[in-house]
Amino acid sequence: MDQRMTARWAVVEQLFHEAVELPPEARAAFLEKACAEDQDLYREVESLLACSDATLSALAEPVNAIAGEMIGNGPEGRRIGPYRLIRLLGRGGMGVVFLAERADGQFTQQVAIKLMNAMLGTSSAMLMRFRAERQILARLTHPNIARLLDGGVTADGQSYLVMEYVEGEILSEYCRRVQPTLNARLQLFLQICDAVEYAHRYLVVHRDLKPANILVTATGTPKLLDFGVARLLDPSMLGLSAAHTSASERLLTPEYASPEQIRGEAITTATDVFGLGILLYELLAGRRPFAVENPNPMALARAVCEDEPAPPGSITKGIPRDLDHIALMALRKEPERRYVTAAQLSGDTRAFLNGLPVAARAGTVRYRSAKFVSRHKTAVAAAIIFFLTLACFSGAMAMLARRADRARTAAQREADFLSNAFLASTPEEAAGRTVTARELLDGGAGRIDRDLAGSPEIRAQFLQKIGMAYRRLGVHDKALDFSQRALDLKRRLYGPQNLETATALDALGEVYRDGGNFARAEPLLDRALTIRETELGADNPLIAESLANLGECLYLEDKDAEAEGLLRKSIALYRRLRNSDVVAPDNYLAQVLERKGSETEAIELLRESAAVTRQKYGAVSRDYANSLHNLGGALIKVGAFVEAERMTRDAAEIRRKILAPDQDRLYSVNNLTYIAVEEGNAVAAEPYSREALAMVMRLYGETHPRVAVVYRNQGRVRELRGNYTGAEASYGKALDILNRLRQPHGSTAATVLLSYAQLRLDRGDFAGAESDAREALQISEKIDSPNGPSAANALVEIALARELAGDDAAAEPLFRRALDIRRARAGLQAPVTISAQVRLGEALAAEGKNAEAEPLLRTADASVHDSKFTLLPWQVAEADGALAAYLAARGRLDQAKVLLHAEPANYPQAWQNRIASARSEKLRKSQAGD
Repeated sequence: MDQRMTARWAVVEQLFHEAVELPPEARAAFLEKACAEDQDLYREVESLLACSDATLSALAEPVNAIAGEMIGNGPEGRRIGPYRLIRLLGRGGMGVVFLAERADGQFTQQVAIKLMNAMLGTSSAMLMRFRAERQILARLTHPNIARLLDGGVTADGQSYLVMEYVEGEILSEYCRRVQPTLNARLQLFLQICDAVEYAHRYLVVHRDLKPANILVTATGTPKLLDFGVARLLDPSMLGLSAAHTSASERLLTPEYASPEQIRGEAITTATDVFGLGILLYELLAGRRPFAVENPNPMALARAVCEDEPAPPGSITKGIPRDLDHIALMALRKEPERRYVTAAQLSGDTRAFLNGLPVAARAGTVRYRSAKFVSRHKTAVAAAIIFFLTLACFSGAMAMLARRADRARTAAQREADFLSNAFLASTPEEAAGRTVTARELLDGGAGRIDRDLAGSPEIRAQFLQKIGMAYRRLGVHDKALDFSQRALDLKRRLYGPQNLETATALDALGEVYRDGGNFARAEPLLDRALTIRETELGADNPLIAESLANLGECLYLEDKDAEAEGLLRKSIALYRRLRNSDVVAPDNYLAQVLERKGSETEAIELLRESAAVTRQKYGAVSRDYANSLHNLGGALIKVGAFVEAERMTRDAAEIRRKILAPDQDRLYSVNNLTYIAVEEGNAVAAEPYSREALAMVMRLYGETHPRVAVVYRNQGRVRELRGNYTGAEASYGKALDILNRLRQPHGSTAATVLLSYAQLRLDRGDFAGAESDAREALQISEKIDSPNGPSAANALVEIALARELAGDDAAAEPLFRRALDIRRARAGLQAPVTISAQVRLGEALAAEGKNAEAEPLLRTADASVHDSKFTLLPWQVAEADGALAAYLAARGRLDQAKVLLHAEPANYPQAWQNRIASARSEKLRKSQAGD
């Protein structure tokens, strides 16, 4: 060790021993005087004192247990919101965690509830830390991170979090019991790395990665827990100050802390890389990397900051040297010398599993050659034989020359074919006409069999390319014909297990998928993926492409769980390969997340996708238009119609400029119809509806899922205009199409049934409305889940039917459950969440439950005036009017008057307009009488 470093540690050790004997409140003054201007020395000693406090905290466990009962930390049977506590799961520095169950009878659900220690609740710093944890967790939705479901404050002032309950074993205990193979341990580790990398993308550093914070489920899936000491790299993103995320700056687990944590230096993502390195070391060696004989804070801190751990392979036999290097690189003392990201660490681990060179080892020729030989033994042996038979060199050269001649001939044939195809655009051939791209394509298609009769390989390629071109133009029948012919010819030329055949399978599958024939599309796309995985191995852009295409098909079939897994694998593979072309998988995954209910993650994913697409393809491109359209669709789902309209109009304008296919324009026009209806603007909605119907008939005929969607929107326009008979006819046509397609229980059918329910509410048929909405709820719960956004929409309609029929007591639990779902899925500021708050508040007020109703209505009203989204006039008026009615009914007319709107809002449904008009009239009369 360097003499200066030894002297430095001697000073640190002396100051530590002196300070630890002092009362905690006297230590800061002592250190300020002893360290003078040496702030680094101050931070190092302060950090060691924090480690000492953490190590000795175990002695306080019995006292905490007794105190917990005395201050009401949550005895079994206690109610927290709609949950009942069952039993204690664990106790930590900031609070206790209980297993709880849903207790309001709405549905069965077990959760984990973290209650902040009541004594700590008096500390503003720890309270800010607890709230910061809630906001951090609300941003994270990942299969390997325990999800936040809800949160709040109990009646006696204790803050709490409601989290996904993970039933599993601590990572280290799981490994001791199961004794997984080395590869299985690495697969566990890779999933943990993916979760950490996901958190880093949202600028969250966990800072306390250890086996106790990772549970492994019965299916072998690791789940990352406890972000209690996590830190936001940019606290302002959540509206927090640095103080909010520094309240736990000295909270750490000494055995799993990084050198910079112990020294009190800056915390970065490299801190978590060090924590991952300790986890990997334990998985490989069976013990932690820094073992000390006397485990006091001083000795442990010195070991972490100075000692170099032994390679895991020196402790556990059979560990390959590559893994030694990976673990030790993650554990380097200097943050800048570790892996830069968790993704780089997992990338090196995957490289090891795939037999590729790892970045942690020096890239010597000998090392890389050895890795190459180990992966390609057969190929290397063949190369040796080749060199031994060098006498055949001249024959081989002659063969290559013949191949080159054939390649030149093929290239000439391709050039001749393209030249002939474009002759139609010359002045002589065009005879003054403007020749369209479609005419050029038709001309080329007609020449394929004649001009390329003697070149089947070239003919197969052009059949496929022309099929793809027709698909891009939205000419479905010709796209199907040419794609099928290309597949048939490639099978004859190359056989069934060939990459060329896989490309043709994939192309034909996409055409069937566009046409709504998912039963034909799925096996073709699945077969293409299987061939590519067999022929190309694990890491190839073509595999990522196949995963994305099959994932979209499964999404359209309402197989969301399968679709999400494939799409996440596709995006991960694209990014692992550093291929920036990840727009399509991002968009598809966002649509899955929307329907699943992770709207916040979906919108953030689509905003990122739109920015990437604009940068890559430009502001006037089909890909950018698609990204804007999908973002607009996601915003529609949360009720953000103003921003959704802007995005959708921009997408439609771009598609008009670039002469995009009719099907692209159809999507935009159809969404603009829906938005105009939600704005209560029948004049704007009518022409959009007519244009969408004309396009969808021209593209797909009378029987296609998209035709059903257009008829549903047509019905909503008719309903808005008061043409209830016409609206019912449109909804009937939509359901008839879905029945003929054998899709009577899909997501589209559920939306049509909800529109039927809304129509019946407008007509005053509350029993019929409830019946339709309950049928939609059954479909939604089967496709998504009881906690999905479609289920929440159906619950709202059922509750409205009960409320409008005068049964507020029955409506209350339905509104409450819908609100819980929307809070968890769409976030507190989403317009759909605010609307559910208003509805629940009205029901509670009608029941006379004023203590709960008034704060709920006030919170909703404050939210519409301080939302991150721009809201429609009726969305604001809905919240203002509900609060005004509540206040007026209780004699507070002056407060109610402030909330009255001068102009009536245009609501999208007649029953809303009736209630708003009656309420306004009643308030005005009350004020006049007053």
